[in-house]
Amino acid sequence: MMKLEVIYPSTNKPGPSKELLSLAASVPIGQSGLVHVWGRNDMSVPRHMGIHWVVKDPDGVVVEDYEDWVSVFGAKIELDPGDDHEFIGGRFDLSKEGTYTIAVSLLMNPDSPVIVDSYEGDLCTTTLEVPPEFELIQHTIYPYAYIYDGDVEVTIATFKTDPFTPAAWMGDKFASKLEEEVRARGGRPIEVKVYVDTTPLFWTNF
Repeated sequence: MMKLEVIYPSTNKPGPSKELLSLAASVPIGQSGLVHVWGRNDMSVPRHMGIHWVVKDPDGVVVEDYEDWVSVFGAKIELDPGDDHEFIGGRFDLSKEGTYTIAVSLLMNPDSPVIVDSYEGDLCTTTLEVPPEFELIQHTIYPYAYIYDGDVEVTIATFKTDPFTPAAWMGDKFASKLEEEVRARGGRPIEVKVYVDTTPLFWTNF
């Protein structure tokens, strides 16, 4: 069995919100992912069990290459018949829109690994969906958007501010500064949306 753990930092009160999703689930872009894989020894005798997987982003770039064997304090141990083990990889960002893929192999015999089960396909699909606790407070469409017809770079940034600064003022300042930075680098802004996190009590996310 395989699951994707997704971390939603926007609901950080007092800690991040976690959710285990099935394969090929939709995930709001900008979250953090962590792969969980459960392997079971279906043999009639004890066996060493290991795992190897590769996660790629929508552009085919490897974001995680993970391998591990069942062990205790660094020493490989055998799983008894019928026993299972949960493998947990490292955390990676889901920062691109599109489909993330995974190729995973369940292994036995560390000296000469043999694949006993495998999966290759979609891990999850990121979308530009905005988490429900965020409220749109600023939306600017620039004139160039009406004449440009081509690829665009989509970027999502999250930052914190104190609860005393008016959200509307902060949103305008952020949009203005973003436009300034884009133009300084020779680009042209197409559209800017600023959302405010309505859930925290003492700090605010944008």
